[in-house]
Amino acid sequence: MEISLGEWSQAFASARDMEAAAGFGILEIARRFAPFITLTSEFEGRVRVQATRKVGEAQLGELMIRVHPSMPVGSMVRLLGWLSRGRVHLMETALGSGGKHPFSLREAVAAGLVLATHELLRSEVHRGYERRHERLLILRGRPDFKRAGEQPSARGVPCVYVELSRDTVPNQVLCAGANEALRVLAGSGFEGRARQVSQGLAQLVSRERAQAQDFVLAREQLGHRHQVYRAALELAQMLLLGGGPISVVGAGGMSGW
Repeated sequence: MEISLGEWSQAFASARDMEAAAGFGILEIARRFAPFITLTSEFEGRVRVQATRKVGEAQLGELMIRVHPSMPVGSMVRLLGWLSRGRVHLMETALGSGGKHPFSLREAVAAGLVLATHELLRSEVHRGYERRHERLLILRGRPDFKRAGEQPSARGVPCVYVELSRDTVPNQVLCAGANEALRVLAGSGFEGRARQVSQGLAQLVSRERAQAQDFVLAREQLGHRHQVYRAALELAQMLLLGGGPISVVGAGGMSGW
């Protein structure tokens, strides 16, 4: 179920339909969506949905609330690009010339993430040093004396060494964001490029990371040579955890402009 309304405007909906879509009672729905919108019970089982100063999208179960900005979407996207310290042309390309592409803000952020990540994959991908412990036939690094007594019948020498790897936190976080972008953009003109980016990142990492602390760690690991990652990380965080004009109630928390 989707309810769309303009900034500061209102709409009416069936309380029963909203509860069925969200999987919660109307009071809990009102609590979770506040202060993005306010809900007021009306006669005959109807609910007044009142938009506030916040715009964007929020979802609870199968209930989606969209509040459209009073300014043109193209201008909104340019503002989003500026706030995320990203390259504005990426977001403008995602929406199309003049912001007339029929994308929602969530789809626009997903497309912007795909474009930003595609661009950085063509440049120097982030790498970091990773400590490894392995039993090898030829000594590499230094012997791991702590493990020398383990498995005495095993072949090789227990070694500990440092290896330059692309399986880093920034790439793991972007991999999670790219996979979410692929789900959001399924069936759109960006699906092919989104799939290419998702598969490219999957070849670099052994796992995904998508928690708030992972984004903090990812930014800490970036050096001056990888500043292009920062815009992509901002967009990935919006898509996965909410923030800016996007929120998933109960996951990333309620937020908006």
